[in-house]
Amino acid sequence: MKTISTFYIFYIPLVLLIFLYWSFACDIRNVKNQIHGQTNRSNNSQLYHVELTYRSVNTKKCYASALIKHGLRYKSIHLSKRASIQELGAVNYANDVEWICQISLGTPPQSFLVAIDTASADLWVPSVYCYNCNNKRLYDDSQSSTIQYDDSDFSITYADGSSSIGWIELDTLQVGYIPITSQQFAIIYDISSAFQNDVIDGIMGLGYDSLSLRPARNNTKYGGIFVFGGIDTSLYKGSIIYAPVTVQNFWQIGIDAVLYNGKAVTTSSKKQKQQAIVDTATALLILGTSVVKQLHTNMKGKLDSTSQTWQVPCNLGSNVKVSIQINGISLAINYRDIVREKVSSTSTWCYSGIAATDSTTWILGGVFMKNYYVIFDREKNQVGFATPVYPDQSKN
Repeated sequence: MKTISTFYIFYIPLVLLIFLYWSFACDIRNVKNQIHGQTNRSNNSQLYHVELTYRSVNTKKCYASALIKHGLRYKSIHLSKRASIQELGAVNYANDVEWICQISLGTPPQSFLVAIDTASADLWVPSVYCYNCNNKRLYDDSQSSTIQYDDSDFSITYADGSSSIGWIELDTLQVGYIPITSQQFAIIYDISSAFQNDVIDGIMGLGYDSLSLRPARNNTKYGGIFVFGGIDTSLYKGSIIYAPVTVQNFWQIGIDAVLYNGKAVTTSSKKQKQQAIVDTATALLILGTSVVKQLHTNMKGKLDSTSQTWQVPCNLGSNVKVSIQINGISLAINYRDIVREKVSSTSTWCYSGIAATDSTTWILGGVFMKNYYVIFDREKNQVGFATPVYPDQSKN
């Protein structure tokens, strides 16, 4: 199976995205008006912020998608899913199923909605040559004065089976107010049914270059913020807890333990920490089967044998505290994020935000990440976590 990843979308020494207070730092270069000599604690006025929007989802379908993706991901490492500080607004689509932002390509700019994915390194959008891209925004190369033709074949199959086929070209990419000239990306002429039915136009991958075969370097609509180029000190408080990236493919780190009400459900040694991927494209918190069983036993939850989904009482209270311990610090998950929508309109059971896997590598998805300001630091190959400060939404 041929998989080609598109090309790191930016090259700046430090790029940060904040999703529900998540910040992603990536290696980006060739950015116009780069600010030199900045420390991580940059002037917040120089950051570019883009707000996220919240939407609801069918968690039952989310289970199937997340677990299929997780189950296949590790069979082949080549399976890709999918200087000034700038912040980019995005949409939390379908209750953490995917995070969406707007970018533009070409001159004059042509706008697209793309899913932001830290578990891939690919940028692609549908083109006017696509025969099955109905209701998509289509890139028209004939309308861009800055297009540079490469015309190499592009084909990618993600771990959930979704795919796209097209050609590789170069053009000016703009994310927020950041222009990147001669950016490699793919224009697509064929997409799988999963993408045909998705609200997004394309994918913007922010994973490591090793994922690419041709690397280039709830009640409110507010969903969070992306921040590019530095750390916005106004969006978190206290210290940042950093964990080194252990495998530079996905944003993979080691965790110490999973805790329930302060007591360890599982632990790992200092020499051999439990491996977990911090993944914006996974909605659920996916842990080992034995851990998930114990957690749901404690929460008086259950595994529904028919739907193969974990469920918890809808009246789960604030006395339930599930935490992930990283470098000796316990990072708690709000119990409201564990309780998803009702199984049915009359049921007292709700879908759980925690799913099980038999894989040795777990996933810290949206259920966990939305509780923290998360930093993806490509320069130092580390992921950071801090307590978020919530902006005043009364003005929105």
